[in-house]
Amino acid sequence: LPSVEDYWAMETRVPQVANLMSSKRFRLLKRVVHFNGNTELPGSIDRFFKIRPLFIFLNSAFRRESQTPKQSVDELMVAYKGKTAGNLRKYIKTKPN
Repeated sequence: LPSVEDYWAMETRVPQVANLMSSKRFRLLKRVVHFNGNTELPGSIDRFFKIRPLFIFLNSAFRRESQTPKQSVDELMVAYKGKTAGNLRKYIKTKPN
Protein backbone atom coordinates (compact mmCIF):
# COMPACT_ATOMS: atom_id res chain seq x y z
CA LEU A 1 0.00 0.00 0.00
CA PRO A 2 1.22 3.55 -0.60
CA SER A 3 1.22 4.51 3.07
CA VAL A 4 1.86 2.54 6.26
CA GLU A 5 -1.32 3.95 7.79
CA ASP A 6 -3.36 2.36 4.98
CA TYR A 7 -2.89 -1.09 6.53
CA TRP A 8 -5.09 0.00 9.45
CA ALA A 9 -7.47 2.38 7.61
CA MET A 10 -11.10 1.22 7.39
CA GLU A 11 -11.25 1.41 3.57
CA THR A 12 -7.97 -0.41 2.89
CA ARG A 13 -7.56 -2.48 6.08
CA VAL A 14 -5.35 -5.57 5.75
CA PRO A 15 -6.48 -8.10 8.39
CA GLN A 16 -3.18 -10.04 8.31
CA VAL A 17 -1.43 -6.90 9.53
CA ALA A 18 -4.12 -5.05 11.48
CA ASN A 19 -5.16 -8.10 13.52
CA LEU A 20 -1.55 -8.86 14.41
CA MET A 21 -0.68 -5.52 16.03
CA SER A 22 -1.91 -1.99 16.39
CA SER A 23 -0.56 0.84 14.26
CA LYS A 24 0.83 2.49 17.40
CA ARG A 25 2.79 -0.67 18.24
CA PHE A 26 4.10 -0.94 14.67
CA ARG A 27 5.31 2.68 14.69
CA LEU A 28 7.08 2.07 18.01
CA LEU A 29 8.84 -1.05 16.68
CA LYS A 30 9.78 0.76 13.48
CA ARG A 31 11.33 3.54 15.52
CA VAL A 32 13.35 1.41 17.94
CA VAL A 33 14.41 -1.70 15.95
CA HIS A 34 17.76 -1.18 14.23
CA PHE A 35 20.06 -3.68 12.58
CA ASN A 36 23.04 -1.41 12.00
CA GLY A 37 23.97 2.02 13.30
CA ASN A 38 25.13 5.06 11.35
CA THR A 39 28.45 5.03 13.24
CA GLU A 40 29.40 1.77 11.47
CA LEU A 41 29.12 3.26 7.98
CA PRO A 42 31.51 1.37 5.69
CA GLY A 43 34.00 3.07 3.40
CA SER A 44 32.35 1.65 0.29
CA ILE A 45 28.81 2.42 -0.72
CA ASP A 46 26.57 -0.45 0.35
CA ARG A 47 22.94 0.19 -0.51
CA PHE A 48 21.79 -2.37 2.05
CA PHE A 49 24.12 -1.17 4.83
CA LYS A 50 21.31 -0.64 7.34
CA ILE A 51 19.93 -4.17 7.02
CA ARG A 52 23.06 -6.10 6.00
CA PRO A 53 23.23 -7.94 9.38
CA LEU A 54 19.66 -9.15 8.81
CA PHE A 55 20.61 -10.43 5.32
CA ILE A 56 23.60 -12.29 6.76
CA PHE A 57 21.47 -13.85 9.51
CA LEU A 58 18.70 -14.93 7.14
CA ASN A 59 21.17 -16.29 4.61
CA SER A 60 22.85 -18.50 7.21
CA ALA A 61 19.46 -19.62 8.60
CA PHE A 62 18.22 -20.59 5.14
CA ARG A 63 21.41 -22.51 4.39
CA ARG A 64 20.89 -24.62 7.55
CA GLU A 65 17.51 -25.85 6.27
CA SER A 66 17.54 -29.12 4.38
CA GLN A 67 16.53 -29.05 0.74
CA THR A 68 13.42 -30.80 -0.51
CA PRO A 69 12.50 -31.80 -4.07
CA LYS A 70 9.59 -29.33 -4.08
CA GLN A 71 11.63 -26.17 -3.40
CA SER A 72 11.76 -23.52 -6.07
CA VAL A 73 14.26 -20.68 -6.17
CA ASP A 74 13.89 -17.63 -8.41
CA GLU A 75 10.91 -18.97 -10.31
CA LEU A 76 9.83 -16.65 -13.09
CA MET A 77 6.12 -16.02 -12.57
CA VAL A 78 5.52 -13.47 -15.35
CA ALA A 79 6.48 -13.98 -18.95
CA TYR A 80 9.26 -11.58 -19.89
CA LYS A 81 10.56 -10.71 -23.32
CA GLY A 82 12.84 -7.75 -22.98
CA LYS A 83 16.30 -6.48 -23.75
CA THR A 84 17.40 -4.86 -20.48
CA ALA A 85 17.71 -7.95 -18.26
CA GLY A 86 20.81 -9.50 -19.76
CA ASN A 87 20.11 -13.00 -20.97
CA LEU A 88 16.81 -13.26 -19.07
CA ARG A 89 14.75 -14.06 -22.13
CA LYS A 90 12.44 -16.71 -20.75
CA TYR A 91 9.04 -16.70 -22.31
CA ILE A 92 6.66 -19.35 -23.52
CA LYS A 93 6.04 -19.64 -27.23
CA THR A 94 2.60 -21.01 -27.90
CA LYS A 95 1.73 -22.72 -31.16
CA PRO A 96 -1.79 -22.45 -32.54
CA ASN A 97 -3.55 -25.81 -32.78
